Amino acid sequence: MQSPGFTVKPLRQMSGDAEFNELYLDHVEVPADNVLGRENGGWEVAITTLMFERGPRTLSRQLILRQGIAEALELAAAQERNGVPASRDPVIRQRLAQLYIDSETLRYSNLRVLTRLLRGEQPGPEGAASKLFFSETWQRLLELGLELQGPYAALWQGSDRAVADGWWQFRQLRSRGDTLAGGTSEIMRNILAERVLGLPKD
Repeated sequence: MQSPGFTVKPLRQMSGDAEFNELYLDHVEVPADNVLGRENGGWEVAITTLMFERGPRTLSRQLILRQGIAEALELAAAQERNGVPASRDPVIRQRLAQLYIDSETLRYSNLRVLTRLLRGEQPGPEGAASKLFFSETWQRLLELGLELQGPYAALWQGSDRAVADGWWQFRQLRSRGDTLAGGTSEIMRNILAERVLGLPKD
């Protein structure tokens, strides 16, 4: 990345972070010692990297989801709706239960990916399903967390009345990047349609 012609321009997200970047390669020459894989085989290297990001990395994402659900349960017990804890509202209970079911579904799917790796096999297209499922489930969880806060959901970090110092607000805005990083949700759906279901390409 220190080579002449390599330019990085950070992209600021809604959360205020700049985890993503635009990369510009203007006549960059890569020394032979830095070439990964075979010459002119860059796409193979990139797709292998993405397969590992979408597959094994989702193992840690499932733990993030489980932690978020635990915090949502605490939040639902602490917030009131019509004079009773939100955790006693049947609709909220159903939504929390569905999130837990989704989390367990992701866990078992991830164990399938882990089993393939332990057998020495390459990650397959199920990594696309795990990545897609996590990012969209995570967004639903964070949206529920804001809904539970009622009017306090509009408060940001640093406000005296922000629930959990605006953790839910920050993560909800940041979660939009999860449906972009490692391939957009639309790309994940195309991969599943073509490689799993055998549908024709667009």
